[in-house]
Amino acid sequence: MARIGFQPRKLRQQAGTVKNTAVRTAATVTISIAFFSTAAVQGQVALAAPAGSAQPGNATSVSVVEQVPNQAGQRCFEATGTHHAKTLIGNTFYKFTHSAEFCTDGTNVVGVENREHRFTDASAFASFGDVIEDSVGRMPAPEVTSIKKARVDNCVPVKGCISSKYPFVRLTLRADGTWFATTGESEES
Repeated sequence: MARIGFQPRKLRQQAGTVKNTAVRTAATVTISIAFFSTAAVQGQVALAAPAGSAQPGNATSVSVVEQVPNQAGQRCFEATGTHHAKTLIGNTFYKFTHSAEFCTDGTNVVGVENREHRFTDASAFASFGDVIEDSVGRMPAPEVTSIKKARVDNCVPVKGCISSKYPFVRLTLRADGTWFATTGESEES
């Protein structure tokens, strides 16, 4: 979706490094339950903070960066959610991350761009399949949802692939610049 006055990604990244951009903070709420016994859930909430009042956050799982206003007076933000799947004994099986940039005019979310997903910290037994759901809600709206869902197979030597899981990350993006991630997995697509 093209928008008049939207800055190219490189310019927004450079602008994000300027010292006078607003400081943001993130609060992370994480609940993880063992993989294959119950679906794992990890929720993340990003909260706006006044400039100069930032507290340390978990920078590896939450990314909140406010960009400078574009020519149309909109403010743009980055949102990231990560589903962390673990084995029955608590080791990391994989991490599935979905990130997106969204812009708001203060009343509505007016654009969602640069939606990406990635698998990281994968076990040798994790085999990644296709993305089976990839959608964004209608805009403009006060709240927009961006979701990515994929297939992961658990494959072991000699036996082959013994099970499949479907991790998802749902980003709920709000017009005031806040967002939260709902993550989990199911055994059905």
